[in-house]
Amino acid sequence: MTHKKPLAEQIDVRDAEQLMRQLRDYECAFVQTRELTGRIRHDLNNALTGMLGQTQLLLREDLSAGARGRVEVIESLTVRVKELIALLRDLPPPVKP
Repeated sequence: MTHKKPLAEQIDVRDAEQLMRQLRDYECAFVQTRELTGRIRHDLNNALTGMLGQTQLLLREDLSAGARGRVEVIESLTVRVKELIALLRDLPPPVKP
């Protein structure tokens, strides 16, 4: 009968150190990605808020039925994109090992 060593004894220390370095690199990249996502989300949300405001101002004007319909489509699409961007806010934080 062959007896295997416990997993902790099977791992070379150098391999463990390399894995820890890789984990730190991935954590750093994840944090940078979250920060970039936050900045992009903020900038897009600002632009979309302006677009939504402009469409709402247009809808106060006397528009033809066709123009009104197109502005309403723009308004609903803008709201939908704002909702999608809000989902980025709800990303989970990084998990610490």
